[in-house]
Amino acid sequence: MSIKSTKFSFEGGKALEAALRAIGKEATARSVAEKALMTAAEPIAEEARRLAPVDEGFLRKSIKVGKRANYGRGRKLRSKKDTTYAFVGIDGSVLPPKDTKTKRNKRKTRFLQSSGSGVAAYSIFVEYGTSSMAAQPFLRPAFEAKKQAAVDLLAPALWEGIEKAAARAAKRKGKS
Repeated sequence: MSIKSTKFSFEGGKALEAALRAIGKEATARSVAEKALMTAAEPIAEEARRLAPVDEGFLRKSIKVGKRANYGRGRKLRSKKDTTYAFVGIDGSVLPPKDTKTKRNKRKTRFLQSSGSGVAAYSIFVEYGTSSMAAQPFLRPAFEAKKQAAVDLLAPALWEGIEKAAARAAKRKGKS
């Protein structure tokens, strides 16, 4: 399965970039951009939660917006230093209740053995289907439905973050 990304363009990007660079600190600029991206991605996550099929609700609870994605087996997204990402997807830490059985090991010590797997393990089968189960896509349609809403939220969220960072910087400068 390949990982696809979509690029957007919008008016005022150069002015936003100049304002982010004017903040001075790279970490502050990155933080402002990450917060804005996460704010902009929230409508997509809300739509995905609405579209997710509900059996017991674990899939719906696991849909999150995050700053980083790990593609498994220790691989990480390679990017340029000045690139910032936000991801909408399944949080692998959300686990449905598991059936547990008490077993004994060679030393006759009791321990609980869990069966089953996390939401992330079955979410891909729900999204794409299997040979014995029809696909019930929820992430792709959510993205397609709300991508423009996300783009529309991005610039105002960036400007708000830039204004707050500039106010904090001016306050610090006034104290010194």
